[in-house]
Amino acid sequence: MPDEIKARYFTHATKEYEIAPEVKNLVTFERRNLKDDFSRIGVFDVIFMRNVTIYFGANFREELLERVAKALKPGGYLFLGSSESLPERCGAFSMHTSGGALYYRRAPGGDQRRAAMTP
Repeated sequence: MPDEIKARYFTHATKEYEIAPEVKNLVTFERRNLKDDFSRIGVFDVIFMRNVTIYFGANFREELLERVAKALKPGGYLFLGSSESLPERCGAFSMHTSGGALYYRRAPGGDQRRAAMTP
């Protein structure tokens, strides 16, 4: 990590780095049930759900990803684990790649059938 990033976002105490308090204050951790409606927690630019959907059946996975799509801003990003993919009927996202990584974007206008992977 570049020194300028370390200096800006971390404090250096003893042998370890710690995230700076002004960065920590931007983050909130809460327990949530994935079966619940997401509308109360807001709308996001990015959602990371790495290695989450692999534990659920097809029906619940589709319901969950519909709720996730509603919780993302149009054009927002969804990151899943490398062993996960979207169900065919999940039309709110398009699939993309960059630098060997796979990610999904919520369609700007809502529903969008999965597009071919684009760089």
